[in-house]
Amino acid sequence: MHLEFTVDDVFEDETPFAHSMKIVDSEGNEYHHESFNIGKNDHQTFLKVNFPISSYKNAEKLSLVIETVGDVELLRE
Repeated sequence: MHLEFTVDDVFEDETPFAHSMKIVDSEGNEYHHESFNIGKNDHQTFLKVNFPISSYKNAEKLSLVIETVGDVELLRE
């Protein structure tokens, strides 16, 4: 699964994200990122992240968790 998102804060390096990003499914299984890129502007940090899970996985709910920042429920379009 490839995700692209922004965080409304500027982080100087990848430390808050490097070991704390994961996808958690409705059964509690955790999927840690395989790779990511980070960029920033004056007010936001941009991330592009690859996880070893398909968006077609039969899970009722998937959440993106960044332990030092927060979490958000992912919705299928």
